Formats: sequence, structure tokens, C-alpha cells
Amino acid sequence: MLKLYFRSFFSSLYWHARLWTSVFWSSPLFLDRYFSLRERSTHFNNEVWETVFDSVFIAYRYEGDFIQVLHNFKYSGQRHNIQSFSPGLDALMSECLEQYKNDDIIVSYVPFGWYQIFTRPYNHSRLLAEYIQHKISKSWRKIPKLKNFLFKRKITEHQAHLSKDGRILNTRDAFRLAPWVNPRTIEGRTVCLIDDVISSGSTLQSIAHIFRSYGAQKIIVLALASTLV
Repeated sequence: MLKLYFRSFFSSLYWHARLWTSVFWSSPLFLDRYFSLRERSTHFNNEVWETVFDSVFIAYRYEGDFIQVLHNFKYSGQRHNIQSFSPGLDALMSECLEQYKNDDIIVSYVPFGWYQIFTRPYNHSRLLAEYIQHKISKSWRKIPKLKNFLFKRKITEHQAHLSKDGRILNTRDAFRLAPWVNPRTIEGRTVCLIDDVISSGSTLQSIAHIFRSYGAQKIIVLALASTLV
């Protein structure tokens, strides 16, 4: 019995050591240099964005080594990298989302298409949304459990290689309200949309229009980073 206890103890110690070693080497604590918390840069101050979103909050600048850390988080299965983003995400909560703490909030994210399930280890936007949803429920009050409000109905091209107009066409009618969602759960509420990187904002605009059409009172965006700041 004692032998089994020690074996279990050292096994647990080994895996914890592997986890924290990987966190240290793959997600070094240098991301604070890219921290640039702001609401709606001058690039976002246009009529289109003003009519779609009530607020847009961004934590980091998408540049330098930050790009590689985020790439590993999205494509290489290094989900523990979210701990490196936590200072920025926590700041979004305490300094930006605070003004909406008394609203009736639901959290949503950019869904995967069926084909992306085979090319990505997990939905990184969902992981970020889970983090925010947990923080809101823990810091302020319980909010509805995170669920997939939307589904992606068509295959879209990778946005990074498209022009601004191309991105808008690429995401047009790409999303729909999921059939298992009761539209009344959206009516009159503040929708907090979570995404990793804002480039042109076309994907989030497409999603926001869906929530607006079902009666969402406010649409706010929390983005981990943006190429526009």
C-alpha cells in the first residue's frame, strides 16, 4: 500500500514538473511588453463599427514574439499558453468590462466549422470564452453556462490572405443561430463576443448582426490582440 502511495505521489510530481516546465519554456513571461489595453482605436472609429458594436476592447498588440506564442496556442495544442494571456484577459475584465457588470450578460465566441475540427486541436476562441465566463461568474455573479450559440454553415477561406473586401465577402452568411438555441435567451441581453485576433473585424461583424437580429441590446467585443493597434 505504501509502495503504491509513493508511486502515485512521484508520478503526480513528474507530470506537474513536465507541465510547468513546458509552460516556462513555451510561454515565457515576456508578453507584458505587448500589453496595450485600449478601447476602440482610431481604426475602429467608423460608421460601420459604430452601428455594429457598442464597445471593442483589445488587450495586446499583435506583433513580435507574441505572434508565435499565440500561434502555438492555436495550432500546436499548447492550451496552457492561456496562462500567459491571463494578465491581459484579467485587465479586460477589471478595467473594461467592469462598466457592464450590472448588465444581463451572455458570453459567445467564434465557432468552428465542421472541417476545422480535423485541422485544429481545439477551438481556441472557446477556451478564451470559458476563461472570461468563469471570471465573470466568480467575480460578479453567475451567468448562463457557456454554450455554442452559433454554427458555421459554410467553408470559408483563411482570412489572413484576403483583402478587406474579400474578408467581408468571405464571412457573409457564414454563420447561423444554432437550432438548439432559443432566440428568447438573447433578447434584451448584452452579448460579450470573444475572439483571439481582430484584423478587419469582418467575422465579428457577421456574428454581431445575427445577435442584433434576435434582439440583443448591446454587443461588446473582447479581443486578445489586434493588428490594428
